[in-house]
Amino acid sequence: MRKLILIIILLASFCFTEEFKVVSPDQNILVTISVEKNIYYSVKKGKTTILHPSQIKMDISKGILGQNPKIINSAKVSNQNTIKPVVKQKSSAIDNDYRQLEIDFNNWSLIFRAYNDGVAYRFKTSFANDITVNSETIEYNFNQDRKIYFPEEESMYTHQEREYKHLKLSEIGEKFSSIPVLVDFENGTKVFISESDLYDYPGFYLTGKEKSNTSLKAIFPHYPLKTEQTSDRDVPVKKYADYLAITKGARNFPWRLMIITDNDKELIESQMVYKLAQPCKMKATDWINPGKVAWDWW
Repeated sequence: MRKLILIIILLASFCFTEEFKVVSPDQNILVTISVEKNIYYSVKKGKTTILHPSQIKMDISKGILGQNPKIINSAKVSNQNTIKPVVKQKSSAIDNDYRQLEIDFNNWSLIFRAYNDGVAYRFKTSFANDITVNSETIEYNFNQDRKIYFPEEESMYTHQEREYKHLKLSEIGEKFSSIPVLVDFENGTKVFISESDLYDYPGFYLTGKEKSNTSLKAIFPHYPLKTEQTSDRDVPVKKYADYLAITKGARNFPWRLMIITDNDKELIESQMVYKLAQPCKMKATDWINPGKVAWDWW
């Protein structure tokens, strides 16, 4: 009888695990998504494991997205088009080829994209009213104690102009940094971690993950309830809320992205951050004439 019960429990655990895959157009990058009691994704480039299963979760006023999820539907699409920026970026025309997977749950979805030079994912919600975002879980679980170029910060009130320290993941501990960061694999592979389409939401920082010498996790500044302007461009926060944001219930959240390459020059050439950003909303753009300035903040 005990053996029968054990077999039933094991079979039930297998039944509640569903796996999805999305592959880059050149078939070289593979993203695997496992939906069980929680949601995890992992990434491979060729034979190299880039990311071991890393959890995705968001705690909002409507519940915890990613905990005991119920799949409603899933769909894959392929995209191949050319973006022509209003103002030339690294090129006047940008190839925008990717494979996308969207997994729909109850009033929310996860969208994954695989490009030839990296991967990205984001939450999408469809609630009728505003929602409060209490926290978001972003993890990067690597399989070894990799080196990292880490712009360590002393505070989240920062101009983000820090020295990039070349550390091991095991040396980070409670230190934290702004983004982007660059993880350096010994075989020449580089992994650039950042975000795109950041709107009405706080940007994330990275720190070490508890009980792990090979992982990173995201931390966020909470919503500022009280600020005080002390100079023409300094507005320190005097009081924070206990939540990240109050925002629209029907919206796309920022992309969490990784540019992955075996060739350093491809990091400079990649335009993934631009491709994932919102398209220009202006209809009339003929009047825009880019020029040169001495101060790049302008």
